[in-house]
Amino acid sequence: MSDFNKVPVSEEFTSALGSYLGVNINSKDLLTHQIEHYSYSQKSSSFDLFAIQGASFIPLFSTHLAICQEGFQDEDLSLLSSKIKDKIYSLFSKCLLESSLYQLIRFGSGVSDQEKQLDQVLFGFIDISIGMAIHAGYFEEIYNSFILKTTGLDLSLAKDNKTQLQELCQRKYSKTPTYEIVSSEGSAHELIFNAVCKVGDFLTVGVGKSKKIAEGDAARKMVDKYFGGGGQKKLLLSKPDIKNFPGKNTSKFFTNERACKDFGISAGANLNSCFIPPRMKFNGGWNGRSHRSLALLGSHVMAYLACFYTVEAISENPSQAKAINAHSARRALRTNDMVAAFREGGLWLRNFPYKHPEIDGKDQYASECIQSLFAYSFLEVQASGNIETLLKSKAADLISRKVRASPSNQSSLNSNDSSRATERLSRLGFIYEFQKTDTPKENFKVVITHLKSGKIYINYFDIGENGAKGAKLRASRLILRVVDASEGVLPISAALEFDFTKHQELSEFLLKCMVDSRRSKSDSSTSDKISLAVKRHSSEYSKFDIQDAMNAWSNRYNLSISQQGELLSRIRLILGVDYNLLSLRDACYIPIIFDAFYDTGVTQSIIDYDNAGVSAHESIESSLSSNDQHKDFSSSGDSSNHKAVRVSVSSSTPDISSSTGVMQVNKAVANDKLKLKLKPSHKHVAPNARVNELISKFSNMTLNAMEALWKQREVVLESFEEAAILLSFIRFERGIDYVRQNYINFINIDLISCLDLPSIFMEAAAPSATEKSSLVSPERNNNFEVDTSDKRHKKISEITVRHGQSTFRQMVVSNYESCCITGCQIATIVEAAHIAPYRGDKDDHIKNGLLLRVDIHRLFDANLIGINPDDLKICISSDLVGTEYGKYSGQIISDALKESPAKSALEYKWAYFLGKQA
Repeated sequence: MSDFNKVPVSEEFTSALGSYLGVNINSKDLLTHQIEHYSYSQKSSSFDLFAIQGASFIPLFSTHLAICQEGFQDEDLSLLSSKIKDKIYSLFSKCLLESSLYQLIRFGSGVSDQEKQLDQVLFGFIDISIGMAIHAGYFEEIYNSFILKTTGLDLSLAKDNKTQLQELCQRKYSKTPTYEIVSSEGSAHELIFNAVCKVGDFLTVGVGKSKKIAEGDAARKMVDKYFGGGGQKKLLLSKPDIKNFPGKNTSKFFTNERACKDFGISAGANLNSCFIPPRMKFNGGWNGRSHRSLALLGSHVMAYLACFYTVEAISENPSQAKAINAHSARRALRTNDMVAAFREGGLWLRNFPYKHPEIDGKDQYASECIQSLFAYSFLEVQASGNIETLLKSKAADLISRKVRASPSNQSSLNSNDSSRATERLSRLGFIYEFQKTDTPKENFKVVITHLKSGKIYINYFDIGENGAKGAKLRASRLILRVVDASEGVLPISAALEFDFTKHQELSEFLLKCMVDSRRSKSDSSTSDKISLAVKRHSSEYSKFDIQDAMNAWSNRYNLSISQQGELLSRIRLILGVDYNLLSLRDACYIPIIFDAFYDTGVTQSIIDYDNAGVSAHESIESSLSSNDQHKDFSSSGDSSNHKAVRVSVSSSTPDISSSTGVMQVNKAVANDKLKLKLKPSHKHVAPNARVNELISKFSNMTLNAMEALWKQREVVLESFEEAAILLSFIRFERGIDYVRQNYINFINIDLISCLDLPSIFMEAAAPSATEKSSLVSPERNNNFEVDTSDKRHKKISEITVRHGQSTFRQMVVSNYESCCITGCQIATIVEAAHIAPYRGDKDDHIKNGLLLRVDIHRLFDANLIGINPDDLKICISSDLVGTEYGKYSGQIISDALKESPAKSALEYKWAYFLGKQA
């Protein structure tokens, strides 16, 4: 690790550490042979890497010991665990002061002896010591040593003095005690505080080295003097009994093959204790408890695993360990995400052994059951002494992937929902921007524009206490939820917590624009098929509740278009996204349904136009059978989650079967439609080898490398399938999906289809001589309109050929002569910049060009400098405020000599600039 110096092997330090912890340690296993206090050097913060491991180990051990003590109910275990943890820190603090290890700890010159013995200082060294040994590979040895050191300890179960007084006062007088620090004595570094506690007319005075200790002392005296003493309850801590195991000591039996396999639990184990709700604990509970006793331990197991994987991930940034670990744990262990991932992996509530209205469909209960399974796995591996079984399980791997997907340095911890909302809306054909208003209360508004129709929706927000930035984030999250709910992809837990009735107008606006866009781009034959499917469909889901509907929706790939439409319309109604049940005809045009069936190259790509002697039907069926169409051949992926829409020949009227989802179309109609999209020179190519090649390629890439590739997807990816496979790997590696999804589940979503890429099921025809030689000239077209399709000629995946660049530069230079922002005229440092991104010769237009100085060009491309399309004023990002570029803010770009820039191009670029600032 970069922050640790190469300290020579120290047998003295190794011996002292091992003696203190009760473990035999090999000096070669330790990463460093010293412990430093923060006062010693700047690099002392690197020891936080060990501290977070020790700090996560002690609560885990304490809770394990607590749930193994007999005679305690669920509600007592948290307090008991806390008492054990305090006892461990107290015991090991005393031992540390008396150990030879303490003499080897390095302090700065200005630290007094009293400061060296403060509780928080000693506790920190305890955590570091434990963490160093665990990092060296001595987890089991440390655990067994702690069991030996704590067995037989005398533990006081009395609550802390202030809590005890609070309860006594409420019970006897219905009053609350008050505390006041009345004075302090001594030097600045050795203060003694005096605190007064009052309960009615009763008053006591306490003293202590801190305000908290002084108040606690006053409370203790109040209890002893006026309440007859609190009484002392004692417990001798017993060693965990292997015979008293959750799977053995229950009266009911329940097992789940999938859960045992995923959590590394012995096949056929009795998991009943992991699922017992509190109201049913008398019926088969472990030691008379519900699943919550195991859930308490499981939460610490998961937190320890998150810490364990965080330490692995941030080995190069040990000084940032605490901040990164806290952030990673929050993200990795988020309840809703964890429950959604395990449900997707097959751990469904409907398979749980207990049913009751209070727990059915509740994420909180499901989360506690998942925690309990982690606890069960941990207890089992502890009994066998092999923690590796848990670490190698699929459940632990999910936490590992979530942690690895978190930022590995402190500067990247915060994420921004505004950029995600911008991208999500842009995929559906919308842009939105933030604008201030003059209204005193509603001084902030969001304007959403549908690019195709030009329709506008405006929503007002109060900036509130968190300022404009906080208001933008709130607005972005709201928009994301409404859009996701409109398409049925919002997690049910988030949907049920959100009040859509307050945003009906926004939902209706988004729906109408999306549906109308799909209607207008579908041909008459598609409309006829939808009409026919709707007419023939009989209602099947009218009695479904939200859980049943969401379960069916998660498996929608086996359903027909009409069945999907009815399911989605019912989900929208139950959630409150719509006032009334959406018509089935409209629901079928929602992008997530419509695009999956009618706006894809899947069916076209399996037709061989060059094979005239074989019917389309025979060609399709043979290609499906011989190539196992769209099967994902990865060993870790799902290979059978999706049924491809098949095109077959029939001389009868076009028909869509509502029960099977198989589409039948007239041969002539199908061929006419497909020929509009495919050139005769496109040839059918067996996809298996290319799919396997892509899967193999991404299997060997890191998450960072894949995400970097995804950011450049519009430029470097070559096919729909490559984009979908890449997305499936990224989702899996980020821990969004429990198992890697078949890429076919993503191939038709807006995020992929908008890339306008070809399919790997066909070879693109080589460009004609005319296409190759067509260079852009000012006279070619008087107007420039933004066309986001990619018309560039690609040699291989890493190289994109740009024709006519010299001509484009000459046009732009002749149109401006100097940088239109800075006025610079030095030819070697001014460049012709595209306003709308280059996507082929069509974008080499004089109206799509600006002459910019090199540095301004880079900032313009990075959306740190923008040009308002309405008044041509220059705007700069907040990142550039206070820099030399601030002087250009508010200026107007210099006039073009011949052609002014196209407003449509400026609007296109302006949307990205606003998104960058959100």
